Amino acid sequence: MNATHGKAAIRRFVDGVWNAGELDLVDELVAADYIGHHGAPSHQTLGREGLRRRVAAVRREYPDLEVRIDDELAEEDRVVTRWTARGRQLEVSGVSVFRMLAGRQVESWTYWAEP
Repeated sequence: MNATHGKAAIRRFVDGVWNAGELDLVDELVAADYIGHHGAPSHQTLGREGLRRRVAAVRREYPDLEVRIDDELAEEDRVVTRWTARGRQLEVSGVSVFRMLAGRQVESWTYWAEP
């Protein structure tokens, strides 16, 4: 996959799914057998439905959530994104590493810290 296409897919995911809550985009941008690793090593999100539930839960808790991509690098099948998420009761920065296949996320690793 072209690195530019991977970056565009992640930007579309952040803008559409996280920021706008367009959960139907998950089917287009995420593989059916997706695995998301986040927080503690034992925390995982499995599949498209698991990811939709996770995004919906975060957006319910922080309805004014806005995720901004601060920096992005891509090479071969990986996209690395440094991001900041803000809301009325939230400010957190993190890094996500996405493994892509045919324009879809197949696996991700996300780490964050509150300032």
